[in-house]
Amino acid sequence: MFTLSKKKAFTLAEILITLGIIGVISAMTIPTLLADISTRKMETKFKKAYAQLNEMHKRYLAENDMAIPVGVRSGDSMGNIFQRYLKGFSNVNNDRWYTKNDEGEYSAEIYNKYKNFKDSTVKQVCDVSGSFADINGILYMWNDNPEEGENGPVICVDLNGTGKPNIIGIDYFLFIPTVDGTIIPMGMEDLNNTSSTGAGGNFFLDKSYCGYSNNYSCAYWAVIDKAPIGKGRYWKDYIKNRKF
Repeated sequence: MFTLSKKKAFTLAEILITLGIIGVISAMTIPTLLADISTRKMETKFKKAYAQLNEMHKRYLAENDMAIPVGVRSGDSMGNIFQRYLKGFSNVNNDRWYTKNDEGEYSAEIYNKYKNFKDSTVKQVCDVSGSFADINGILYMWNDNPEEGENGPVICVDLNGTGKPNIIGIDYFLFIPTVDGTIIPMGMEDLNNTSSTGAGGNFFLDKSYCGYSNNYSCAYWAVIDKAPIGKGRYWKDYIKNRKF
Protein backbone atom coordinates (compact mmCIF):
# COMPACT_ATOMS: atom_id res chain seq x y z
CA MET A 1 0.00 0.00 0.00
CA PHE A 2 1.39 3.36 -1.06
CA THR A 3 0.99 6.51 1.02
CA LEU A 4 1.43 10.06 -0.19
CA SER A 5 3.59 12.24 2.01
CA LYS A 6 2.40 15.73 2.63
CA LYS A 7 4.89 18.51 1.64
CA LYS A 8 4.71 21.72 3.55
CA ALA A 9 4.12 24.74 1.28
CA PHE A 10 4.90 28.38 1.92
CA THR A 11 2.08 30.33 3.37
CA LEU A 12 0.93 33.59 1.81
CA ALA A 13 2.33 35.50 4.79
CA GLU A 14 5.77 33.92 4.37
CA ILE A 15 5.81 34.78 0.66
CA LEU A 16 4.84 38.38 1.36
CA ILE A 17 7.54 38.68 4.02
CA THR A 18 10.16 37.27 1.62
CA LEU A 19 9.11 39.66 -1.13
CA GLY A 20 9.26 42.51 1.35
CA ILE A 21 12.82 41.61 2.34
CA ILE A 22 13.85 41.39 -1.31
CA GLY A 23 12.28 44.80 -1.94
CA VAL A 24 14.17 46.38 0.96
CA ILE A 25 17.48 44.89 -0.18
CA SER A 26 16.83 46.05 -3.76
CA ALA A 27 16.00 49.56 -2.59
CA MET A 28 19.29 49.66 -0.69
CA THR A 29 21.57 48.22 -3.37
CA ILE A 30 20.16 49.20 -6.78
CA PRO A 31 20.75 52.99 -6.39
CA THR A 32 24.36 52.26 -5.40
CA LEU A 33 24.85 49.96 -8.38
CA LEU A 34 23.36 52.54 -10.76
CA ALA A 35 25.58 55.27 -9.27
CA ASP A 36 28.64 53.04 -9.73
CA ILE A 37 27.74 52.41 -13.37
CA SER A 38 27.18 56.14 -13.99
CA THR A 39 30.52 57.00 -12.37
CA ARG A 40 32.40 54.39 -14.40
CA LYS A 41 30.87 55.74 -17.60
CA MET A 42 31.94 59.26 -16.62
CA GLU A 43 35.48 58.10 -15.87
CA THR A 44 35.68 56.36 -19.25
CA LYS A 45 34.51 59.51 -21.05
CA PHE A 46 36.99 61.61 -19.08
CA LYS A 47 39.92 59.42 -20.07
CA LYS A 48 38.77 59.41 -23.69
CA ALA A 49 38.46 63.21 -23.82
CA TYR A 50 41.86 63.70 -22.17
CA ALA A 51 43.49 61.25 -24.58
CA GLN A 52 41.84 62.95 -27.58
CA LEU A 53 43.08 66.37 -26.52
CA ASN A 54 46.63 65.12 -26.09
CA GLU A 55 46.55 63.35 -29.44
CA MET A 56 45.19 66.48 -31.12
CA HIS A 57 47.97 68.62 -29.65
CA LYS A 58 50.70 66.13 -30.61
CA ARG A 59 49.47 66.05 -34.21
CA TYR A 60 49.23 69.84 -34.33
CA LEU A 61 52.80 70.18 -33.06
CA ALA A 62 54.11 67.60 -35.53
CA GLU A 63 52.40 69.13 -38.55
CA ASN A 64 52.88 72.81 -37.75
CA ASP A 65 56.18 72.79 -35.85
CA MET A 66 54.57 74.82 -33.08
CA ALA A 67 52.38 74.14 -30.07
CA ILE A 68 48.79 75.36 -29.79
CA PRO A 69 49.63 78.33 -27.49
CA VAL A 70 51.99 79.61 -30.18
CA GLY A 71 49.64 78.72 -33.03
CA VAL A 72 46.67 80.67 -31.72
CA ARG A 73 48.91 83.70 -31.23
CA SER A 74 50.08 83.32 -34.82
CA GLY A 75 46.62 83.61 -36.32
CA ASP A 76 45.26 80.07 -36.03
CA SER A 77 42.00 79.62 -34.11
CA MET A 78 40.94 76.96 -31.64
CA GLY A 79 37.84 76.30 -33.73
CA ASN A 80 39.95 75.53 -36.81
CA ILE A 81 42.34 73.41 -34.77
CA PHE A 82 39.55 71.31 -33.31
CA GLN A 83 37.93 71.02 -36.74
CA ARG A 84 41.11 69.68 -38.30
CA TYR A 85 42.21 67.28 -35.60
CA LEU A 86 39.11 66.06 -33.76
CA LYS A 87 36.85 63.54 -35.49
CA GLY A 88 33.27 64.63 -36.03
CA PHE A 89 33.86 68.06 -34.51
CA SER A 90 30.94 70.40 -35.18
CA ASN A 91 29.39 73.59 -33.90
CA VAL A 92 26.50 73.27 -31.46
CA ASN A 93 25.80 76.85 -30.49
CA ASN A 94 27.52 80.15 -31.29
CA ASP A 95 26.20 81.96 -28.22
CA ARG A 96 28.83 83.21 -25.83
CA TRP A 97 28.32 82.61 -22.15
CA TYR A 98 28.01 86.32 -21.39
CA THR A 99 25.40 87.10 -24.09
CA LYS A 100 22.66 89.34 -22.66
CA ASN A 101 19.28 90.50 -23.89
CA ASP A 102 17.91 94.06 -23.94
CA GLU A 103 16.90 93.73 -20.28
CA GLY A 104 20.47 92.96 -19.27
CA GLU A 105 19.71 89.32 -18.46
CA TYR A 106 21.92 86.46 -19.58
CA SER A 107 20.13 85.01 -22.57
CA ALA A 108 22.54 82.50 -24.09
CA GLU A 109 21.19 78.96 -24.19
CA ILE A 110 24.49 77.71 -22.79
CA TYR A 111 24.04 79.88 -19.69
CA ASN A 112 20.64 78.40 -18.93
CA LYS A 113 22.00 74.89 -19.37
CA TYR A 114 24.62 75.49 -16.69
CA LYS A 115 22.57 77.25 -14.04
CA ASN A 116 22.84 74.12 -11.91
CA PHE A 117 26.54 74.52 -11.25
CA LYS A 118 25.22 74.47 -7.66
CA ASP A 119 27.15 77.50 -6.45
CA SER A 120 26.55 81.13 -7.41
CA THR A 121 30.29 81.83 -7.15
CA VAL A 122 31.05 79.32 -9.91
CA LYS A 123 31.11 81.00 -13.29
CA GLN A 124 31.67 79.68 -16.76
CA VAL A 125 35.38 79.90 -17.53
CA CYS A 126 35.37 79.26 -21.25
CA ASP A 127 33.27 82.21 -22.30
CA VAL A 128 34.82 83.44 -25.55
CA SER A 129 33.85 80.59 -27.87
CA GLY A 130 30.59 79.01 -28.76
CA SER A 131 30.06 75.38 -27.83
CA PHE A 132 31.25 72.52 -30.03
CA ALA A 133 30.86 68.74 -29.90
CA ASP A 134 32.84 65.77 -31.16
CA ILE A 135 31.47 62.55 -32.63
CA ASN A 136 30.93 61.16 -29.10
CA GLY A 137 28.82 64.11 -27.97
CA ILE A 138 31.53 65.52 -25.70
CA LEU A 139 31.25 69.31 -25.55
CA TYR A 140 34.24 71.67 -25.90
CA MET A 141 34.60 75.38 -25.15
CA TRP A 142 37.63 77.59 -24.59
CA ASN A 143 38.85 80.80 -23.04
CA ASP A 144 41.03 83.72 -24.17
CA ASN A 145 44.25 83.21 -26.10
CA PRO A 146 47.40 83.21 -23.96
CA GLU A 147 49.97 85.96 -23.84
CA GLU A 148 53.41 85.33 -25.33
CA GLY A 149 55.19 82.48 -23.58
CA GLU A 150 52.12 81.33 -21.69
CA ASN A 151 50.22 78.07 -21.78
CA GLY A 152 46.64 78.20 -22.97
CA PRO A 153 43.92 78.81 -23.86
CA VAL A 154 41.95 77.05 -21.14
CA ILE A 155 39.77 74.31 -22.66
CA CYS A 156 36.54 73.32 -20.90
CA VAL A 157 35.17 69.85 -21.54
CA ASP A 158 31.67 68.67 -20.72
CA LEU A 159 31.58 64.88 -20.88
CA ASN A 160 27.77 64.72 -21.18
CA GLY A 161 27.32 67.50 -23.67
CA THR A 162 24.78 69.81 -22.05
CA GLY A 163 23.12 66.92 -20.25
CA LYS A 164 23.03 66.87 -16.47
CA PRO A 165 24.58 67.08 -13.96
CA ASN A 166 26.66 69.98 -15.46
CA ILE A 167 28.83 70.21 -12.36
CA ILE A 168 32.52 71.07 -12.40
CA GLY A 169 34.49 68.09 -11.20
CA ILE A 170 31.88 65.49 -12.15
CA ASP A 171 31.14 65.86 -15.85
CA TYR A 172 32.84 69.22 -16.51
CA PHE A 173 36.64 69.65 -16.45
CA LEU A 174 39.31 72.18 -17.41
CA PHE A 175 42.51 71.50 -19.39
CA ILE A 176 45.38 73.63 -20.67
CA PRO A 177 47.55 73.21 -23.81
CA THR A 178 51.22 73.79 -22.99
CA VAL A 179 53.98 75.34 -25.07
CA ASP A 180 55.63 71.90 -25.01
CA GLY A 181 52.84 70.36 -27.07
CA THR A 182 50.98 68.52 -24.32
CA ILE A 183 47.66 68.95 -22.56
CA ILE A 184 47.67 69.18 -18.77
CA PRO A 185 44.68 69.12 -16.42
CA MET A 186 43.92 72.33 -14.56
CA GLY A 187 45.76 72.07 -11.26
CA MET A 188 48.81 70.23 -12.58
CA GLU A 189 51.88 72.42 -12.35
CA ASP A 190 53.86 72.77 -15.57
CA LEU A 191 57.44 72.65 -14.32
CA ASN A 192 58.78 73.48 -17.79
CA ASN A 193 56.82 76.70 -18.04
CA THR A 194 55.93 78.70 -14.97
CA SER A 195 54.43 81.48 -17.10
CA SER A 196 50.94 80.05 -16.98
CA THR A 197 48.99 82.89 -15.44
CA GLY A 198 48.39 85.87 -17.65
CA ALA A 199 46.14 88.64 -18.81
CA GLY A 200 43.14 88.46 -21.08
CA GLY A 201 41.29 85.97 -18.92
CA ASN A 202 43.78 83.13 -19.39
CA PHE A 203 44.75 81.71 -16.03
CA PHE A 204 46.07 78.80 -14.03
CA LEU A 205 44.88 77.58 -10.64
CA ASP A 206 46.75 75.14 -8.43
CA LYS A 207 45.47 71.77 -7.30
CA SER A 208 43.91 73.14 -4.10
CA TYR A 209 40.89 74.42 -6.07
CA CYS A 210 38.96 71.17 -5.84
CA GLY A 211 36.60 69.87 -3.20
CA TYR A 212 35.34 73.19 -1.94
CA SER A 213 33.57 75.96 -3.87
CA ASN A 214 34.48 76.17 -7.53
CA ASN A 215 36.28 72.84 -8.25
CA TYR A 216 38.17 74.34 -11.20
CA SER A 217 41.21 72.14 -10.55
CA CYS A 218 39.43 68.81 -10.14
CA ALA A 219 40.77 67.59 -13.49
CA TYR A 220 44.17 67.17 -11.82
CA TRP A 221 42.71 64.85 -9.17
CA ALA A 222 40.64 63.00 -11.75
CA VAL A 223 43.77 62.27 -13.80
CA ILE A 224 45.73 60.86 -10.85
CA ASP A 225 42.52 59.27 -9.50
CA LYS A 226 42.99 60.46 -5.94
CA ALA A 227 40.39 62.11 -3.71
CA PRO A 228 41.22 65.80 -3.09
CA ILE A 229 39.70 65.59 0.39
CA GLY A 230 40.22 62.68 2.75
CA LYS A 231 41.30 59.26 1.59
CA GLY A 232 40.35 57.11 -1.36
CA ARG A 233 40.18 57.40 -5.11
CA TYR A 234 38.65 60.24 -7.09
CA TRP A 235 36.16 58.30 -9.18
CA LYS A 236 35.33 55.44 -6.86
CA ASP A 237 35.12 57.34 -3.57
CA TYR A 238 35.08 61.13 -3.99
CA ILE A 239 32.60 61.32 -6.89
CA LYS A 240 30.47 58.55 -5.43
CA ASN A 241 29.89 60.57 -2.27
CA ARG A 242 28.85 63.73 -4.12
CA LYS A 243 25.19 64.31 -4.90
CA PHE A 244 24.36 64.61 -8.59
